[in-house]
Amino acid sequence: MFNNEKYYLEATKEFESGSLDEALWSKSLAVNQGSERKAKYSYINQRAKELQKEAIKESISNKLRNNAVINFIKSQ
Repeated sequence: MFNNEKYYLEATKEFESGSLDEALWSKSLAVNQGSERKAKYSYINQRAKELQKEAIKESISNKLRNNAVINFIKSQ
């Protein structure tokens, strides 16, 4: 299973560098009624979840691709 701390770190670094998902930031501000402090933590939490989902999808895709290659090689 995935260790999610690295996704929180990545999301925090993205936030601090100003490399934001603008739509997610807008949503975080709206949900938190304009409170930038609360929106920051909401953004980081949601972004970390998105990064983890992306990593899981990529891992599954790689496994499927590897299995396809192995099956192809076996069929030769």
